Amino acid sequence: MSTAGGRAPAMVSPGAQIRRKILRGSAWVFAGRMGSIAIGLAINALLARLLSRDGLGGYFVASSMVMIGSTVACLGMNKTVVRLVAGSLAVNRAGRARDAIRITFAVGIASALLLATVLALGPGRALATHLFGSSVVADAMPFVAGWLAAMTMQTLVAETYRGLKRFRAATLFSGLIVDVFSLAVFGTLWLQNAHPPLSEVLFITLVVTALPAVYGVIRIMLKLPRMRRGGGFTDTREVLGISLPLLIVSLSAFFVGTGVDIWVVGYFEPIDQVALYGAAAKLMFIVSTPLIIVSQVVPPIIAQLHEQRRHPELEHALRATATLTGLPAAAALIVLMAGGAWVLELVYGSAFFRQASTVLVILGCARLYAVLTGSCGVALTMTGHQRLMMNITLLSAAVSFGLEVVLVQPFGIIGVACATCAAQILQNTMQLLMTKRAIGIWTHAELSFRPVRELIGR
Repeated sequence: MSTAGGRAPAMVSPGAQIRRKILRGSAWVFAGRMGSIAIGLAINALLARLLSRDGLGGYFVASSMVMIGSTVACLGMNKTVVRLVAGSLAVNRAGRARDAIRITFAVGIASALLLATVLALGPGRALATHLFGSSVVADAMPFVAGWLAAMTMQTLVAETYRGLKRFRAATLFSGLIVDVFSLAVFGTLWLQNAHPPLSEVLFITLVVTALPAVYGVIRIMLKLPRMRRGGGFTDTREVLGISLPLLIVSLSAFFVGTGVDIWVVGYFEPIDQVALYGAAAKLMFIVSTPLIIVSQVVPPIIAQLHEQRRHPELEHALRATATLTGLPAAAALIVLMAGGAWVLELVYGSAFFRQASTVLVILGCARLYAVLTGSCGVALTMTGHQRLMMNITLLSAAVSFGLEVVLVQPFGIIGVACATCAAQILQNTMQLLMTKRAIGIWTHAELSFRPVRELIGR
């Protein structure tokens, strides 16, 4: 078929289409992530100046509780909805995608409200008092519980948009809107030379998280009736059958990543050491940012290509992105190794935080290795190998937690960081090897610019 000018329209190869999807989605995620990095650094800097050291340590403890609690409340459905929606739409099964979204929000919101209620009624206060010895966190537990519920809804909204390949909306609802509001409020308090208690800071965080999350839920629910019917269906049993192993993966990941390690530090070390470790962990994401950007774009694409049995194209795309993201991650680690102490003092406004520079570099090394091994874990979870991923993460979690408990007393926060680093390297190595075995593809970076040239179409 020819155009009015006599020329046939240029055909776009499947590989080029994949590149365009990754680059287009990554552009939105990259812009949002860069904004979040800048705003997040500013927020942490403001909190370090608004709160005392104990208050900042308490904030990091509360943040960790919310991350873990919201993960439990999601029941693994945040990853399941991406896989089911993207995979179903790829093979024209819109009815199945629609059912998955409805079940995700019905079960997820009910779970979040139930867990938040239980946490606020007493167990949360006991956890803060007996595990962390923090009365200020215990007194603020109702706000922590509310923040947990709001964070759960925010996560489900963002991941639903990701499954629909609406990367702009996913980026906005995954935290960028909350960051902007938080920066405005905390910046105003700082300009007024205010020093609010931790409970007030947590209440502000709850409000600025809840408002966009509720709006996002309403927006998605209003769109569902307009989705085309037909193409099969799914039910709660099937959704939970996929999501519960992914829940175990997510929970175990907190033992491997920066999650439970903060709890270990809080139990064995004074609260000011939690502030040091948490400060380093918050900055460590600079190294992993390239992988985070890619991991927010590739899940629906992996699900789509796997459903269509286009594994060679999938491997080319994943190895190209791993190579591309490895370069800035390595550069970021070099910067942290050379000037980590200066960066910590600059961000947090006190020479006290320079003590966390070694922890920062150790955690950064682990994240660089994760970037170089690519999206192997995402590939397993998006292709139906969630139980294999669960076993890998459980083993890594046991190694991480065991080493952290053993090393924290003789070596303090540096020992905890070393344990976390070793467990993350173990986990990513197993994920890489099992992805090759289960799916037949490699995801790691190449020592070549060929995949980068393929990705950008040159």
